[in-house]
Amino acid sequence: MEQLTFPLKKAITYSASDFVVTPSNHLAHAYIASWPVWPTIGGVIVGPSCSGKTHLSHLWQKKTGASWISLDTLRAFDLEKLESGVFIIEDIDLFLPEYEEPLFHLFNHIKSQKGSLLVTSAVAPKFWRIRLKDLISRLSSLPVFEIKDPDDTLFLGILTKSFSDHQLQISPKVLEFILKQVPRTFESLKHIPQQLSDMSLRKRCNITIPFVKETLGL
Repeated sequence: MEQLTFPLKKAITYSASDFVVTPSNHLAHAYIASWPVWPTIGGVIVGPSCSGKTHLSHLWQKKTGASWISLDTLRAFDLEKLESGVFIIEDIDLFLPEYEEPLFHLFNHIKSQKGSLLVTSAVAPKFWRIRLKDLISRLSSLPVFEIKDPDDTLFLGILTKSFSDHQLQISPKVLEFILKQVPRTFESLKHIPQQLSDMSLRKRCNITIPFVKETLGL
């Protein structure tokens, strides 16, 4: 009988020391760090999955005490229930255009409270599906910081953290091998650690260079 294996629960952390600053993301990181000395009430961070948007959001949340705006918040939107004037909206592109009206009222609330808003998105604002002209006007006033394709330092940093989140210890030689052999994209960072983690658990073996070659077909 085949023995069942159960994946370890990821232990994701968002500490400042874990965030790797490189030319790919330094403008977004610098803007987060510069709060509350912002030129406007908010900012937009754009980048694909695994690029570090959520990590930056958590760093800013720790700094500001911001509240997270979720889909459930927008579905039952009530200004009187908002506890602060400082908010984070992750993946705002997924909320549009369906929830543009509560987003418009939220923006006005933040402005009236002299608060702040951090927005993240997988796509640039020009691709957001917004029909409400007043909301377009307000969101277009926010500066946009795009996380660029990862350089070697950022790729290796995110790769190392992702393995750590999977509770895996990977030798520097194996990390360097992966860096040299796979496409240096955020898409690779999204799938490779999970793929190697799952196979390592299934085979009950360490992640070595031969194991990486076999699992990834290199």
